[in-house]
Amino acid sequence: MKPAVIYTRVSTRRQVEEGGSLEAQEARCRAYCASHGMDVIAVYSDEGVCGARSDRKGLSAAADHVTACQGTLVFYAMSRIARGTKMMIEFADDMGKRGANLASVSEPLDTSSATGIMFFQIMSVLNEFERNQLRERTREALQRKIELGECAGGVPMCKRRVMGRDGEWRDKLVDDKKEIELCEMMRKMRDEDGMSLDAIAVKLNAEGITNRFNKPFQRMTGWRRLKRYRAFLGAQDDGNICDMINEVAEGEG
Repeated sequence: MKPAVIYTRVSTRRQVEEGGSLEAQEARCRAYCASHGMDVIAVYSDEGVCGARSDRKGLSAAADHVTACQGTLVFYAMSRIARGTKMMIEFADDMGKRGANLASVSEPLDTSSATGIMFFQIMSVLNEFERNQLRERTREALQRKIELGECAGGVPMCKRRVMGRDGEWRDKLVDDKKEIELCEMMRKMRDEDGMSLDAIAVKLNAEGITNRFNKPFQRMTGWRRLKRYRAFLGAQDDGNICDMINEVAEGEG
């Protein structure tokens, strides 16, 4: 029987809940190997790792093992190997040069034949097309939420979410007056009083004022807050950003 190495990967909890767990992928791959006369000699996995990353320990180990035995690397779908056409083609080319084949359970892919290689190249392009469409739809949806003044991810500086009458947080965002007052006070200490970032942090901590996470202020915390507050005010560069960056760098040196 031909030797086979199985590779599985999941990046999110959602994939597990939708039936794409590592165990489910392995079971499908083992069934594929059994029906194609392959002997599974090893199984490698990557959990919680994005497919766009090429530095995956599980994938690297699987590739080394399958090339060492000149076998076939079996996986549930091409998306488990790579998230882009270029990366997938480069991986397949590298495996071919090292004497190993690739086989996908959910796609009729088998690089041991010319037809399989052609289909692989076509499917790689279609997979990337689908991913680009999803990225485009997501970007448009987020932009729409921003235009409506709704939360599109993390809550931005000087904003807060609105709580409904039922006690649940809504996506609607409004100005956080307390946050704005604190940032404006820090801006005046920095720009008008000429205080250093360390001095600002010491003063705020002495007065018992904490950041939005109820933690004491530090030099970098103050720099980030001021930088984001200037962006909130629509300031591009008032001449102080570069000074703050240099001051932070000097303090870390």
